[in-house]
Amino acid sequence: GESYGTTRASGLAGHLADVHQIYLNGVILVSMTGLDGTPGPDVSFATTLPQRAATAWYHRQLPADLQSRPLREFLDEVEAFALEEYLPSLVRGDRLSDPDRARVAGQVARYTGLSPEYVLSANLRLESSRFWKELLRDQRLTVGRLDSRYLGVDKDAAGERPEYDPAMADWDGPFGNAVNLYLRQELGYKT
Repeated sequence: GESYGTTRASGLAGHLADVHQIYLNGVILVSMTGLDGTPGPDVSFATTLPQRAATAWYHRQLPADLQSRPLREFLDEVEAFALEEYLPSLVRGDRLSDPDRARVAGQVARYTGLSPEYVLSANLRLESSRFWKELLRDQRLTVGRLDSRYLGVDKDAAGERPEYDPAMADWDGPFGNAVNLYLRQELGYKT
């Protein structure tokens, strides 16, 4: 499942189990989207923190002590922080004390490779497109939306959001060629 397919894949997995007694060992969900395209509730900021941390780890943007750890071990720590400290802090909103806000911002920054000032200016909430633009801004690079291993270069390095998804831009040509070849040669479909 990718993008809106993640919602359908989740529903299908439930349907298979409930109706047909077919139990899957797992389902891979990539890039689950918010249905309205706007920053989601606080829960979504907490549940996406591990993905942001994995991206920062992959691009070597973390402090040396975190960067040297195995990814799974590092993500276990980030996941625990996201649910036990980050989410409750987000839910507190304006009732979160300034010292606690600074502490949480520092930890989010440490896990994501961003500056504490940036995290504070975003009110502790890292919107996806802003993260993709900000992580490697000092190198004038962006990271991919569908696959954050991909790098892009925007014309406007000062912008708030990436101008395009470098992962999708890299896939479009080869995918188009492959599907056209498959449709014409394998399926015999011609328009």
